[in-house]
Amino acid sequence: MRYFNCHTHTFNMQYVPDGFLGYRMNMRVAKMVNAVIRTGWGAKAIMKTIKPFLGPQGKKTLAFLSIGLKKTQDMAFEELIAKYPKDDDARFIILPLNFQYMGVGELHISYQQQLADLFEVKKKYPNKCFPFVSVDARMGNSDYNKGFVKTYIERGFSGIKLYPSMGYFPFDERMYGVYQYAQTENIPIMTHCSAGGINYGSSENIYSIENPLSFYKIPGKQYQFPLGDKKLGDYCDAMVSPEHYEEVFHEFPNLKLCFAHMGIDGDVNFRSSTQNGVGLSWYQYIMNMMLTYPNIYMDISYTLSYDGFYQWFIQEYNKMPKHVQDRIMFGTDFFMTVQELQGDDNIIYQNAVKELGSSLFLKLADENVLRYLNSNIQTYK
Repeated sequence: MRYFNCHTHTFNMQYVPDGFLGYRMNMRVAKMVNAVIRTGWGAKAIMKTIKPFLGPQGKKTLAFLSIGLKKTQDMAFEELIAKYPKDDDARFIILPLNFQYMGVGELHISYQQQLADLFEVKKKYPNKCFPFVSVDARMGNSDYNKGFVKTYIERGFSGIKLYPSMGYFPFDERMYGVYQYAQTENIPIMTHCSAGGINYGSSENIYSIENPLSFYKIPGKQYQFPLGDKKLGDYCDAMVSPEHYEEVFHEFPNLKLCFAHMGIDGDVNFRSSTQNGVGLSWYQYIMNMMLTYPNIYMDISYTLSYDGFYQWFIQEYNKMPKHVQDRIMFGTDFFMTVQELQGDDNIIYQNAVKELGSSLFLKLADENVLRYLNSNIQTYK
């Protein structure tokens, strides 16, 4: 059978800055691991040796690195393909990330090279690999960012990837041209939307983040976000909050944009009957916007690896109007989910088919993703 996984990654640790690991584990250990990754010599053996000395976050990071050590993106993509039944027509949206501006050091391999390497995967697997192009507001002005995206879309990339918590707000005026182009051509956008994840890593030189310029300002809304005594991670969560897309949809009400992970993070206990909406506030905010704007989607990636998710999700799904059900998509967030107990894509896929049933699974993984993926530039069948 044919289906799509709308949310996967193939980038490896060669594409991230030297300081990437520093905010995820002890800096001393991070430097050692980073040096090992750069040389590649004995990497897996050394990481296995240091694992007992790490805390929970460090151990999760090592699980993440087990895939990230792949030397090429096609190797990571082939490992992803192998997680699914070989007789199935499984297809994958691949989401790169531009790590250049996250404030934790310089890149050894440019972002443009990451995209070139990803395009080689596309050429090798044209009917399985559907790459998006990641854009960061700080890459240039509105016209430059629009032109950058347009170049890759016309080259054969399928959509646009955003990750605001790496250091910008979605309403940044430098994003205007990107949204304008995407709405005009009906190009899909995927944005990270959950607390945590990959964050901006430096408290220096953040004036433009504390005082962002918006292409539209909601009357009465505060547009100063001083760090003060907040933790940087909390600050980054504010950047990616779905409420900051209200400005975007005011200007571009027909923009086709998917909020990844349903806005949900690991603090939500799906087996608890006493949530009272506190842990699900971003999800509820997105749902309200989906009732207003016709082209907002959400995917269940990463979130589906949490204990008790499916029972909660099916109850929620059955309460949704049909036009909202048509915009919910299956994705896994490969390879990020290897940090979770049930996070291997093979297990995730089997659980999804079992818990959702084949009919609902195919709606989320085929019908809805195909609707999301099709644009004025490219049509898929």
